[in-house]
Amino acid sequence: MITSLDWNEVWKERMAKSIESGRGRDCVDNWSNKHEASNYGRMLEEEDLQSIAPFRDIMALSSPFAVLDIGAGTGRLAIPFSRIASRVTAVEPSAQMLEVLNDDLKRHKIENIDCIQKRWEDVEIPTDLLMKYELVVASFSLGFLDLREAVSKMIEASSRYICLMWFAGEPSWDADYRKLSAALFGKSDYQTMPKSDIIFNVLYQMGIYPNIRVFRFEMLHRFTSLDGAADYFAGKFNALSSTQRSVLKDVLPQILEERNGQWILPYRATNMMLWWEKN
Repeated sequence: MITSLDWNEVWKERMAKSIESGRGRDCVDNWSNKHEASNYGRMLEEEDLQSIAPFRDIMALSSPFAVLDIGAGTGRLAIPFSRIASRVTAVEPSAQMLEVLNDDLKRHKIENIDCIQKRWEDVEIPTDLLMKYELVVASFSLGFLDLREAVSKMIEASSRYICLMWFAGEPSWDADYRKLSAALFGKSDYQTMPKSDIIFNVLYQMGIYPNIRVFRFEMLHRFTSLDGAADYFAGKFNALSSTQRSVLKDVLPQILEERNGQWILPYRATNMMLWWEKN
């Protein structure tokens, strides 16, 4: 680690550049459409990523316990945790994601998940959170500008474990997005989000020495038509003109795979799970 650097400032700079290259859209903005939120939930179920076995394998969670799921999305972790935890609090800023989650809670008659529609940065302790949580987890929801401040709040909300999951190395979609950005805007100004190496250094400078588990991830994003894929990426890149849409329809066949009448975008990544026990 280079000790002269403030790694939280490195995180801030890279995250800000990533948001800027996305035409000002951050992680929350990517899920402003209920159809896409619902589709994302189905993709995760299809790849069987709802398992919470890694948490039970490596953490001595004692029953009854409460879980705080930050950036809960459509409930990939919150719903399975509700089966073994006494209480789950799901913090999710996207109204569309929460709408999908609440639909599932009603359908499955789950009553021990509380939902808070806020960004984690805006959650107030103890006004919004009325208890301490044995496990605080943020799974692929670290789109914070100030990581150190976000982690400090997680520690405050936890009575025992804190767990972060994020990307290690370049995921497959980074190369795809650079190609789309170059085609749409005449240059590849797409900036990737900061990765797990910076998270580790931020934690280290906070006096936290996390356990690390590396795992791989694969998911298929399915589109029923090329027009549907163009709609999705036009929203992601804020590319709304007819010319840009035409560009997307020309370039997307170079990125997507056509299978049985569907257009498929494989998502592949190597990820890290970083967790520690509160002192």
